[in-house]
Amino acid sequence: MQQRPITGKQFVTLLNKVFLLLTLAAVILASSMSCSRKHSQGEVVVSGTNCQLGDKYLQQAMFDSSLVYFRKAIDEGLGNADWDVWYRGIAGTIDSYRAKGNFEKALKLAEEAQSLASSRIDTTGSIYAGLLHKKALLITDKQNYQQSIALLEKSISLRNKDVEKADTAIALSYNALGINYLYLGSYDKALENYSAALDLYKGRQVKTADLAMINQNIGIVYAITGDYDNANKYFHESLTINQQLISQDDPKLAVIYVNYGRYYSLIGNDREALVMYEKAENIFKQKQETNANTVASLYHNIGNIYANNADYDKALLYFNKALSLYKSLTSDGEQKIPAILSNIGFIYEKEGNYKLALENYLLSVEKGKNSQNAVIIYRNLANLYSLTENPADAAVYFELALDESVAQYGNNHPETALTLLKYGEFLSISGNNAEAVAFLEKGLNIYLELFGNKNPDVASAYKFIGNHYTRTKDYEKALSCFQRSLIAGFTDFNSMKASDNPLILKKDISYSMLNSLTGKANALKYLYERHPDNTDYLIASASAYETSVALIEMLRSSYQTEESKMMIAGNEGNTFHEAIQVNAELSALLHQQKYLEKALILSEKSKSAILLSNIRNLEARQVGKIPYNLRDFESGIKE
Repeated sequence: MQQRPITGKQFVTLLNKVFLLLTLAAVILASSMSCSRKHSQGEVVVSGTNCQLGDKYLQQAMFDSSLVYFRKAIDEGLGNADWDVWYRGIAGTIDSYRAKGNFEKALKLAEEAQSLASSRIDTTGSIYAGLLHKKALLITDKQNYQQSIALLEKSISLRNKDVEKADTAIALSYNALGINYLYLGSYDKALENYSAALDLYKGRQVKTADLAMINQNIGIVYAITGDYDNANKYFHESLTINQQLISQDDPKLAVIYVNYGRYYSLIGNDREALVMYEKAENIFKQKQETNANTVASLYHNIGNIYANNADYDKALLYFNKALSLYKSLTSDGEQKIPAILSNIGFIYEKEGNYKLALENYLLSVEKGKNSQNAVIIYRNLANLYSLTENPADAAVYFELALDESVAQYGNNHPETALTLLKYGEFLSISGNNAEAVAFLEKGLNIYLELFGNKNPDVASAYKFIGNHYTRTKDYEKALSCFQRSLIAGFTDFNSMKASDNPLILKKDISYSMLNSLTGKANALKYLYERHPDNTDYLIASASAYETSVALIEMLRSSYQTEESKMMIAGNEGNTFHEAIQVNAELSALLHQQKYLEKALILSEKSKSAILLSNIRNLEARQVGKIPYNLRDFESGIKE
C-alpha cells in the first residue's frame, strides 16, 4: 500500500538525510556479517574445524572466541599451504574485528593478506577476488567510496573470468557496490547494482539472509526516490524471508525491524516507525544485546522520531542514550558522535536554549570536520548564527557548508541543493536579493533534475523561493512559486490556477505543505490589497486559508503527542486569525452570509486551538511549579 510522500519535515531535512543513509547502510553491513545473537546460558558450540567453530562463535556474537579459532585456521592454512582454509580464517577474522568495531585492525589484516596472496598465491583467482571484496567493505566503512568501488569492480571482474565458479559471491560484491553508490547519492547506480545482485539469486529455491538483505537494500533506494509501492514490496519480501530464517527473539531480527522503522520514518509514517523500533528495543532488552553500535543506532532513530514530532524531552533522552553508547565504540562510534551532537544542538535550538545549542554545534564541528556529517554540522551552525543575529559568522559557516557539500557529494546532489537553498534563504533575509535568487534557483534546478516535478524536496524548494518573493513584495511571482510547490507536494494536484487548491488526504499531509498553503493565501491577500477592485484575489485567499485549516485539523489528528499538537496550535494561530479576517472582509464587501458563517466557524475552531494550548500550559505549571509572578508576567505579554 502506498504511503504518503516524504514530507520534508524540518528536522529530517536539516539534520538527518545523510544520517539516514549512514544508519540504513550501517545496519545493512552489520546484518551481512551475521553477528548479533548473544550466546545464551547453557548453549554449547559443537565441535568442528577451526573455521566452523569460528563461524559459530561469530554468529553467536562471541567475538573473542571466534577470533581464537579463525587465527588457528590462518595458521593451519599457512602451515599446510591450504589457501582455502587460510582465506576463510582471514575473512572470519576481518568480520570479527568489524563486528567489534575495530576497523583499523581489520583493514591492516586485509592489506597484509592481500600482500601475502600477491606473493604466494596469485592475483587472478577467487581468493584474491575475495580479499579485494573484504578490503572494499572496510574502505566503505572509512567513507572512501570511490576507492571501494574500484576494488569491488576488480573483484567482480576476477570472478567473472571463472564462469564455472560465478555464484552468489559476486552478488555480494554487486550489493556492496550498491551501498557505495547509495552513500554517494547515485540512486540509479545503486539500484542497478542491487538488481544485478538479485538476478544472481533467481531460480534458486533456498531463501538466505543475503537475499533478504538485497531485497531490503532495493527497498531503501525506492523509498529514498519516492517509489513507495516498490519500496514496501521489497521491504515486505525482506522481512518475510528473515522471519522464516530467524527466531522471533533473535537480535538479528531486531536489526531488520530497525531498518523497516527507518523506511516508515522516511515516508513520514512515524507511528508505524515507532512500532518497529519498539519491537527491536524489546528484543534487545530481552536478549541483553551487547552490540553497542546497533543499539545506539536504534536510540538515535527513536530520538529522530520524537524530535520530528516536537517531543523534545523524549528526543533528548534517546539522543543522550545513543551518545553514551557511541562514546563506548572505537572508530565507528567516533564517526557517529558529530551527528548526534548536532541533533542535541538542534533540540536545544528549538527549545530556545541557544547557549547549549551553540556548545553542542561547536563540539560537533570539532569532532566532525572530516566526517560525512560536516555539511549538516556547518549548516546548523550557520542557521543558529543567523537566528542569533550574527550574520558574519552565519555567512562563514554557510560558505563552509557549501564547499564541503560540493567536495563530498559534487555539484548535483540533494545535500548540495539543500545547502544552496538554506544559504539563499539567509541571503534573502539579509537583503542580498540578486545573490539569493541565484542560490535558490540553483538549488531548485538540482532537485528538478534529480527528482522531477512531483517530489517533496522540489515542493520545499519552490516554497523557499516563494518566501523570498514575498519578502521582496513581488506577490505575483510568490503566488506562482507557492502554487508550483503545492503541485510538487500533493500527489493528485496539478492545477496552476490560483483559485484551485489540493484535496487534503492523509497520504499527503505535511507541515511543510501547510507553509506553502498559507504562503499562497498571504500572497493572494497582498495582491488584493494592491488591487482592491479585484475581489477574486480575496476569494481565492479565503479558499486557500480554508484548505490550510483543513490541513491543520488533519495534522492535529495524526500527530501523536500533546507537544506536537501544541506545535500546530501554537504556530498556526495566525492562520486562523488571517482566515477569519479575510472571510469577514468578504462578507462586508459582497454581502454574502456564507462568508460570515465561515468566519464564525473559524473563530470557534480557533478557540479550540487556544483551549488546547491553555490546558497544556496549566499542566506544565502544575508539574513545573512556575512562580506566580512569572505566570502573571507571561499572561501580561500574551494579552
